[in-house]
Parts: sequence; C-alpha cells; structure tokens
Amino acid sequence: MIGFGIFLVLLGWTFISTPGLIESIKAFIIDFKLVEISPNFFIPAPQNNHPILYGAVYNFCILFGIAQIILLIIRFALNDTSKGKGENIGGIFFWFSAAYLVGLLSFGSLVWNAFVGSIVVIIGASIIINVFATYALKKAWRKI
Repeated sequence: MIGFGIFLVLLGWTFISTPGLIESIKAFIIDFKLVEISPNFFIPAPQNNHPILYGAVYNFCILFGIAQIILLIIRFALNDTSKGKGENIGGIFFWFSAAYLVGLLSFGSLVWNAFVGSIVVIIGASIIINVFATYALKKAWRKI
C-alpha cells in the first residue's frame, strides 16, 4: 500500500514540477497516426518527439526507481517477506530500465515500435527477476 501512495505522490509531484505537462500530453495523444511496420500491419505511433512529456516520464521513472530502493531497504530492516523484497527488486529493474528506454526515445535513438517492444520485454524480465529474487531470498532465509 505504501508503494501505491508513493506512486501517487510522485505522480502529483511530476505534474506540479513540469510546466506545460497537460498540454504536452494532449499534443502527444493528438500526434498519433497509424504507421505501417510490416506489409499490411499498422500500429499507432506519435509522429514527433515530445521532450516535455518524455522528460517528465523519465524523471518519474528515476524517482520511483529510487523509491523502490528505499522501500527495499526498509523491507530488509523490518525483516519483511521474501515476496515483498522480490517485488521491489523486480520494480527497481523495471523503473530504471524504463527510464533508460524513455531517454533513448527522447533523444531519437529509439523508434516508437522498438520502444513499445522493449517495454514489453522489460515487463517480462522484471516479472522473472521478481520470481527468481523471491525464490533466492526464501532459500537464503531457510539457511539462516
């Protein structure tokens, strides 16, 4: 529950600290067009770079990744469950990886369809990391 509270606080902070974010979100949504990525296969993609929005998302990802590290430290200090610790470890991987991808997107080093595919990959990888971390922490706890 505390993680969701931190998420909302950081989301609100992102909107407060980023001038023009609402207009940038509107421009981003309006900017979508269908793009053919394979013969007769189209996906919606923005036509332009949106530096204000991408910068805000990047900052949010970094801040929430840091929050995940702090929560993990608290979980270890309070001797919380292995499952909770595993979730934080998977979250740390996801949020910092997402920040990296958004940075690449912002600089034009990554096209939209590669960005979407990469996000799907890091979601899967973070789930796998979560499971393995939970398992490893349970095994380590049993040895103590």
